[in-house]
Amino acid sequence: MPILIVNTNVSKSSISNDTALTLSKIIASSLGKPESYVNVVINADAVLSFGGSTEGCAFVELQSIGFPSNRSKVVKAVTDAISQHLKIPGDRFYVRLVDLSGKDLADRRLFWFCTILLHFIAYFVLDMPLDQLVPTDNCTVAMLYATSIWISIIQIVDILLSAAAIVLFVLNVFSYKKLKNVFHFNFKINMISAAFLAFLLNSTLLAAHLRNQLVYRTFQNPCDLMMVTWVVLIVRVPGFIYVVGATLVHFCCFVERALATCYVRHYEMTGTWLGWLATFFTWSTTLFVNYWLYYTEDFFALKTYAGSTSQFSGPKLLIVHYVILFVDLAVLFGDLNLFLINKKQKNLRIHDYAYSLSKNYQLNENAAALQWLLPLSFVHSACFLVYALSHVLVRQFGENLDPVTFMIALEGSYIMIPIHSCCLLSAMLYREIKKPKKFTQIKDSEGAIYFLNLEKQWGKNMVQIEGKSVRNPSQLYLTT
Repeated sequence: MPILIVNTNVSKSSISNDTALTLSKIIASSLGKPESYVNVVINADAVLSFGGSTEGCAFVELQSIGFPSNRSKVVKAVTDAISQHLKIPGDRFYVRLVDLSGKDLADRRLFWFCTILLHFIAYFVLDMPLDQLVPTDNCTVAMLYATSIWISIIQIVDILLSAAAIVLFVLNVFSYKKLKNVFHFNFKINMISAAFLAFLLNSTLLAAHLRNQLVYRTFQNPCDLMMVTWVVLIVRVPGFIYVVGATLVHFCCFVERALATCYVRHYEMTGTWLGWLATFFTWSTTLFVNYWLYYTEDFFALKTYAGSTSQFSGPKLLIVHYVILFVDLAVLFGDLNLFLINKKQKNLRIHDYAYSLSKNYQLNENAAALQWLLPLSFVHSACFLVYALSHVLVRQFGENLDPVTFMIALEGSYIMIPIHSCCLLSAMLYREIKKPKKFTQIKDSEGAIYFLNLEKQWGKNMVQIEGKSVRNPSQLYLTT
């Protein structure tokens, strides 16, 4: 919550409410924060002197939890605003920036060590309440979040959805054996990655919101609601790991099925290296993206609410959301094309001399896999489209909302993530139960067709060896 404090000897009669509102807009714009977070205090008619003179002067202090990397722009914006709206020359006042997150300390490592030591002593030795460690206004904001009925409702809904998703994950684990001899390993390992991502998301989300609800109902001091940033990130970052990882799994499944469709005769014998490569790509890229998003965070700052987004990660999150949305829609279009191509390949099969059991087995596996994958693709794209659009709209148009209303809207958009995981795991469970039996029947019938075609082929290629008919193919090869 940025606070602009202006102490000046300018007459109070020359300062209006519009001046404070204008300064508030300028501060919000320069810091990249919602105006609803900004507090402006103007102490007029103060007894001040500057440079040995009592002419119009001021002392300006801007407090904020973190500042943009280019602080000179913030100082210039504040200086221009004070000069223009309070009519004080730029050389008659001093601007001081105070970073409440502690980024102004010269030795960062020493600060981290001291902070950890302070928290340890406060929590476990002295049993000191957090109101002695953080500004009182931050504690008040934290209490507003804790007493909001809508935030509690959203968190309870998240708890129920997360619990349901964990149950679905367990059912998927027990049903996985039915897929053992149905799909290629490369396809199955992608599905395992998706299921594990869903489990990671919902287990941490369940733990986070259960903790929040417990604290909201038992806290004695508003400052007990504050959380250290690194603790918040541990329980909330898995949510965005899931968002990025699920999209990458979606992409890897498309690539794997595209290769199986293009190299239908030989894909079955390619081995498992492609699946392991896809898994490495999914997890390494996901972790790198999340590192890029959050490495600039002040890990020991205290948060008023257990949310992973801050002024440092917010703009980057928007960029990643746009990229992921584009990838999901492109892959969905690709899945539809693969389904049509595979259907065309099956319709063009020739059950004669060119018949190949390996090829037809792969065609049937492609058809079964795409029928298994397409519903998941539609579920993923539809749920993520709703999530991404609602998330972007809240961030783009919610800057004028008060902090509590803004957080309610933001958490409301996050509900789509556990909904997405429940839908994904439900679709996977349904396909695991329904598809293998049908595919096994197709595989058995293909074997019968194969041997029938072999018999026809041998019958049409009868040869005479020393006046005797030969039907044994090994004898045919020996005569050549």
